[in-house]
Amino acid sequence: MIPRTLGFKFPFASLLFVASNFLPFVSSTWRYYYPISYATGDSMFGTSHMHGGTNLPFRKWQIECLDGEALIGTQDWTNDYERIEAIYCKFMFPNKPPSMGVYPYYPYCYVKNYTADPFCFDRANHTRTVDTFITGLWDDDQQFLVWRIPFDDTMLYKCCRVPGGYYIDYVSCYYMPTHDNYWEYYDSTQQNIVQCGTGYVMTGIAKKINPTSRVYNLEWLQCCRLGFGPPQYETPPVVYSSSNSPTYQARSNIRPTEVTPEYKPQYRAMAPENDCGGTKPGLSSDSISASLTGSTVPNGCSSRYRRKRAARPADEEEDHHNDVGYQWFPKSAFHDYYLELASDGNVAAIQYDV
Repeated sequence: MIPRTLGFKFPFASLLFVASNFLPFVSSTWRYYYPISYATGDSMFGTSHMHGGTNLPFRKWQIECLDGEALIGTQDWTNDYERIEAIYCKFMFPNKPPSMGVYPYYPYCYVKNYTADPFCFDRANHTRTVDTFITGLWDDDQQFLVWRIPFDDTMLYKCCRVPGGYYIDYVSCYYMPTHDNYWEYYDSTQQNIVQCGTGYVMTGIAKKINPTSRVYNLEWLQCCRLGFGPPQYETPPVVYSSSNSPTYQARSNIRPTEVTPEYKPQYRAMAPENDCGGTKPGLSSDSISASLTGSTVPNGCSSRYRRKRAARPADEEEDHHNDVGYQWFPKSAFHDYYLELASDGNVAAIQYDV
């Protein structure tokens, strides 16, 4: 005779089995289903479990930048860029009329597979692909792995045409690698290292086989300058070696990027002043700083970045900080520099200490 209690044990055991196998998946995925917007024109999207969904060019993807934003960077936390765990979007089109939340955000978009074609621009289809940039990524794998070959070789990305008045400066394009010369990858849980420079957007993305592990890793991002108004062209903001390849490393004591002539009237420079001299008793000259910068800097003060001391206001309502005169610095000067703030709180100049 079967005990009556067995009739109650079976449903309970089944329910416990279902709960123990499926509830953890639910509780560990719901928190990823949203972008993190910092209200500064920056948005971060985690890709975990954001796979699938539509991959049509005229539909919004799971991982796609918001209205007025462009994709400028990718991030992998600990896996040597064998996967893409987050993307970095930045607001780049202040002159674009807002879509008021209605998709599509841009007038024309199309889809490519970066396994076969890593660039938005296609010389054979110039009219369709010129002045386009990346806005989103798509994968059918929940971890956005880039090495699932031959099981899965589909790595889709969406390219869109810039709004009216904007253009892509293809002369300025450069490649942002995901690793250094020793194949140490720039994966990080705290910093977003693999991203385009200020004013640049992603126009390409590629993967390659690692020579050691023999699996595919994300290799580089192509970054091109976004311009507005009449087209103008600038050289890439990277240092190239004699073999015409980027060095992927910074030079010591490199001076700030030169401001182009068309933008230079918007910048002002303060008269040189030593912010550290005489501020502390008993300070002596730092011969190391002098040998590096050509100037004598007291010990204990920064030999790289300095901030000019603002004039003390006569009272709480009056500020004489803007009484200081401005002048241009010679381009040939190679000295220390610091930022100078104008009376309105904005950066007024990049100051060279001569």
